[in-house]
Amino acid sequence: SSTDLAQAVGAPEPHVGFVPQLVSDVVGRCGLVLCDADNTLADAVDLILSQDRSAAAVVDSDGELQGVVTENDIVTAYAAGTSPACSVGDWLRTHVARLPKDLLNIVSVRPSSTLVEAAAALRQQAINDFAFRHLVVRDAGGGLLGVLSTLD
Repeated sequence: SSTDLAQAVGAPEPHVGFVPQLVSDVVGRCGLVLCDADNTLADAVDLILSQDRSAAAVVDSDGELQGVVTENDIVTAYAAGTSPACSVGDWLRTHVARLPKDLLNIVSVRPSSTLVEAAAALRQQAINDFAFRHLVVRDAGGGLLGVLSTLD
């Protein structure tokens, strides 16, 4: 229940008549930032900064979701000496990227999920050394609707 999840994430208990806000109420307000997998990390920096977001969904030439590149990915890549000319698609395949394609199922939520449920999913991941700060929002068919950030 929403009350159990609120307690799990340390939120106050909802008051009587409380209607939890849904992921669909938040995601997309700032628009979906898409980055081509062939773009460079430098291109991804420009795109993320120009859209005032902290991540971009990465798609291949067929429009298929390949992962999500985050600010943390870019900092990690640059700190490791990765060239700014490295493609975002190649970075996502390094096994260092936070949200590559093979992890998207465990970091996805539906638009009908409550924000408390989304927060609980993020908190559950934060227990590990490799915490996520973004969730992929997908429709029932798996289609990409947005990327939800802890900052949203």
